[in-house]
Amino acid sequence: MTSHPIALAVMARAPSDERGKTRLLAELGIHDGSELRRAILLDTLDVVRQAAAAKPVVVYTPAAAQAELGELAGEGWGLIPQRGQNLGERIELAFADLFAADFSGALIIGSDLPTLPAEYLRLAAAQLMALDDPVVLGPARDGGYYLIGLRNPHTELFRGVAWSTATVLSETVDIARGAGLHVSFVPEWYDIDSVEDLRRAAAEPHHAPRTLDVVARLVDPTP
Repeated sequence: MTSHPIALAVMARAPSDERGKTRLLAELGIHDGSELRRAILLDTLDVVRQAAAAKPVVVYTPAAAQAELGELAGEGWGLIPQRGQNLGERIELAFADLFAADFSGALIIGSDLPTLPAEYLRLAAAQLMALDDPVVLGPARDGGYYLIGLRNPHTELFRGVAWSTATVLSETVDIARGAGLHVSFVPEWYDIDSVEDLRRAAAEPHHAPRTLDVVARLVDPTP
């Protein structure tokens, strides 16, 4: 992986893991969510391929899912197991592992961004390499962020943040600016967490084909 200056890493839970997307599945009335989780992940991986902005990597969980994620990602992808107990630790340690693999920069995104425009990833990669020590952020509509990019480890960005709240982005920006880091942004986007998000995805010019196909087949259209 050392021949690529930037990593574009997807933080992914194996589709076979029943802990993923439970709220969305409950809203949809789907009991076995593995097919939907798989579709969302595959559509997101396609976005990364379309961007072709950096070396693609899957940072996966659980630890036993390497073969499953390797098969889904396919040839040319790096695979790194997730470490850490909470989201902040997992992102912090993912950056540590990516930098330990000799990448000079890394972008990390979630695995539920099947409609993300690929040009946002190309823009993030360009911003990341334009400055010596930036923090690149992709704001999410729920107050968090769907993307973060770094050229150097900054553990302070992942500690003391109220994760899974509407203040994650603002807290991260405050920490970064307080540390004297240059903060840059790519356009706001959304991940797939609710039925409303799926409705939004269906209206996108480049919607998530696998994701919406699974929903159409598995969800009973009757009220």
